[in-house]
Amino acid sequence: MVIIGSGITGTAAARTLLANSPDLRVAMLDAREACSGATGRNGGHIKPNPWELFPGLTPTLGREKARKVTEFRMGILDKMIAVADAEGVTEECQIRKVEALDVHFDAESWDTAKACLGIYLGEFPEEIGKWKVYEGEEARQVSI
Repeated sequence: MVIIGSGITGTAAARTLLANSPDLRVAMLDAREACSGATGRNGGHIKPNPWELFPGLTPTLGREKARKVTEFRMGILDKMIAVADAEGVTEECQIRKVEALDVHFDAESWDTAKACLGIYLGEFPEEIGKWKVYEGEEARQVSI
């Protein structure tokens, strides 16, 4: 088996193939060094923005499938941390959960973001309290 690309996708494919078929021989090819492409450049950021994802998927996929895709995307970081723990490389790869901030510089995108968050929290009420909206002077004063 030959896998082209040594980033997250290629590595995940190799790990899955070898876990399911230990006798399989796998060669991984990359244009440069391992993880030197997009995986290495972006630092491996995992930020699914489920509040933005779910409302955008619903018209195309319907509510139930959009929910499943959103739940899958929300679980990726936990799965990646579990793999790093299982492989004993958590410290070396520096995988961890962090807080993030989304900033909007125009009223239209801000209003859209707030509407999407409302739709998302309506579908995922267990997420209420994990998201905070800062506006106006409060946004200028908050220390995150």
